[in-house]
Amino acid sequence: MQSHAPSHKRHQPRFKNIVLCDYLDTLATQAADFENRHTPPLPTLAPHEILAAHLENNGMSASAWGELIGVHRATASRLLRGGRSLNANHIRNTAKALSIAPELLL
Repeated sequence: MQSHAPSHKRHQPRFKNIVLCDYLDTLATQAADFENRHTPPLPTLAPHEILAAHLENNGMSASAWGELIGVHRATASRLLRGGRSLNANHIRNTAKALSIAPELLL
């Protein structure tokens, strides 16, 4: 014959889980508040700076990127320096070629 544990014992793990969830929620909230107070905001980068950093991190030159999206290397260099603005074609082709979100370049 199988004996049943008292009913208060069966509900105890659920209560412990609720207490643990409340504790973790409070801890996460306090950590987020601390980070908001003590971490400076990330600098806002211009689209050409984001693109230049992405290319550098992936070891791609301005010339290689220009060839990839169909622009002359001098144009690619000006775009990456901010001497020219990225247009819709540049953004579309770059996003597709590098598998990045076009919103990063707006």
